[in-house]
Amino acid sequence: MPEPAAVDDLGFARVDLARLGRQGVAEVVFGEGKSADQVASVLSSLRAHGQLPALATRLDDAKAAHLAGVFGSEFEYFPSVRLGRLGRARAPDGMRLYAIGDVHG
Repeated sequence: MPEPAAVDDLGFARVDLARLGRQGVAEVVFGEGKSADQVASVLSSLRAHGQLPALATRLDDAKAAHLAGVFGSEFEYFPSVRLGRLGRARAPDGMRLYAIGDVHG
């Protein structure tokens, strides 16, 4: 019987801790409908389990400011697309990363 996927149950969210290994990218946090503290908790769980870089979508400026306060320079916010990133992006061996859209705010 296969082992169950590693999950961190935060009560308000179940964080998939094995997605990076399965899919090549960590779980994406849907920020709308969550408090800034909840988004920070999910990102903290992903960071604690080596699941970086991690993205948070649909952030507003207030949530992004809170996350920047929690994570410092580890967190980067792209306001024009309401996207936050914890940890630096890395390309798989032999590949390049490209951003689609205005990520320079």
